[in-house]
Amino acid sequence: MSVVLCVVAVLCQQCTGQDLIVHVQTLAKQCIVRVDDVKSNQTQFEICREWTNGREIKNWNMGAWITIEASDHAILKEFNMHLKIKTIDSTGKEVVQFPAFYTEIKYETSVKVPMILQKITGMQPTMQVTKHVFLHQERLYSHIHIDKIPILSFITIKNKMNVFASRPGAVISRHYITHGHIPFYLKWSKSILKGEITKSLDRYDEISLKNYCQKQRLPRPGAP
Repeated sequence: MSVVLCVVAVLCQQCTGQDLIVHVQTLAKQCIVRVDDVKSNQTQFEICREWTNGREIKNWNMGAWITIEASDHAILKEFNMHLKIKTIDSTGKEVVQFPAFYTEIKYETSVKVPMILQKITGMQPTMQVTKHVFLHQERLYSHIHIDKIPILSFITIKNKMNVFASRPGAVISRHYITHGHIPFYLKWSKSILKGEITKSLDRYDEISLKNYCQKQRLPRPGAP
């Protein structure tokens, strides 16, 4: 991740109980994104690596994908997600028509602190990232939690993208960011850093779509 994000996201908020940033952007999708391409371990790793601007990814672990066939599944409850999994067929029987897929990703990387803060604090820290990914119908949901962030303790990012539409077109990406408490003496950075967080989120979306489409252009094993 461009972890300007890690410090920046919260610093662009005031310390008066306002702890939510909402950012929405629309992107042009040049390909039909396939579920299997998004599920790829290598693709997810590359997205994280590029978002860190090539910084080292340590202790990478991506769990096996789980198929979710009930709306009251424990993992959906944990993240307060309300997904339509089942429907009623012509005989009146309840059937699984829209299963969801879930995986957890964990890794460590270094934090790129904005230069203006680096000069003040001397910070060159590392962070721990846990990313929960859900695929359901046309949408990809990501819940990212980052620990060991200097000054603010943690940051949580929730993202929703309609990437699985049946044809190329517009993708709407919504980000919701919450964070730990920040000291009053950093309130001055709000106007400077708000632009950094939105740029970082825009870049994350662009990197994701680029990698999903590139995956489809890779030659298959044994192809000429």
